Amino acid sequence: MAYLKIRLRDLVHIKRQVRDLDWRDPRPRQSLPVLVCRPILVDTASPDEKGCLVLANDRLVLVLVRVACTGAEQDKEGLCGWQMEAGFGRCAVAVLPLFDSLGDALNWVRKRFDA
Repeated sequence: MAYLKIRLRDLVHIKRQVRDLDWRDPRPRQSLPVLVCRPILVDTASPDEKGCLVLANDRLVLVLVRVACTGAEQDKEGLCGWQMEAGFGRCAVAVLPLFDSLGDALNWVRKRFDA
């Protein structure tokens, strides 16, 4: 049988190293979140089913649905904006906004993370 010999001085040194470890999230903090949009179909019980999941730093923050409209503001697909269906964390708000474009929605998320 092999025995492990550890000197007291080594144990004290190891204890100090463990105590000094930073147990918080090791990922570097960023001032602006990394935003990713993933297309998804949302069951809205209406023709508006094209949706998008918005992730900030790999965490779900928004569920958006493309809304149909009539009039001059619609695009070639007959759609005119993005309705926020749900917001999480910093993006949770009482009144769900309507965005003209996906870029506007992403800018809104960035502003929420800056605050």
